[in-house]
Amino acid sequence: MKVIDENTVVIYTSDELKSVLEQDNSYNYIYFGDNITLINGIKISSKKTTVTINGTYDNITYKFIDKSSLSASDTINISYNTISKVTVCNMDITGNNYYGIIYVPESNNYQNTIVEYNNITYVGPQISFNPNGTTRFIDSNITIKDTTLTTGNEVAECNKIELGGNTVINHTSKGNSAFWFRNSNPSLKILANANVSFVSESRELFYGVNNLTFTILDNSYFSVTSHSGMG
Repeated sequence: MKVIDENTVVIYTSDELKSVLEQDNSYNYIYFGDNITLINGIKISSKKTTVTINGTYDNITYKFIDKSSLSASDTINISYNTISKVTVCNMDITGNNYYGIIYVPESNNYQNTIVEYNNITYVGPQISFNPNGTTRFIDSNITIKDTTLTTGNEVAECNKIELGGNTVINHTSKGNSAFWFRNSNPSLKILANANVSFVSESRELFYGVNNLTFTILDNSYFSVTSHSGMG
């Protein structure tokens, strides 16, 4: 591990990532210095309020590979509502777990929790599980597909979704819609100046609710191609 300053480190292994996120320290900005394959689940320390995990260091973009597991405990886990925001950025991700990369438990205690994916590519069964909070995708390319562990599921099990920048979503699941909206006051928002493209070969954009707040902000473009309608 390389310490840059009191808030910033570069990590080179899954064990170093686990140590930095779980221990009581001041490190809240983490760079990858190598490709990382998650070995064990990680529970982010309750002492942290915001965390950024950046997959690009010295102009090299590294890969993150999910642990081969279908257990929520084998993710990077937000288990304390003291954590207000986790950002994952500038990274190539291979997913294995349908509980996502950053897992947030289903509880009203997490309705103010934000998970943001910014400038990432993802291929896997489901990138996000955050059924009460806000999940944001900016400048990202997301492909939901079958893996050796499981079939393709949703893009996200969610409450509030925000899509921005140049974002492309390719959803190939035959058994699930792309977004499963849950709990009170669900919403789908296309952010200002966004260019978002969504394609689903076999299903629709969303399911789970009939009272979704759907907003497209100024100067945005949202293209939807689906097999069976919006929802």
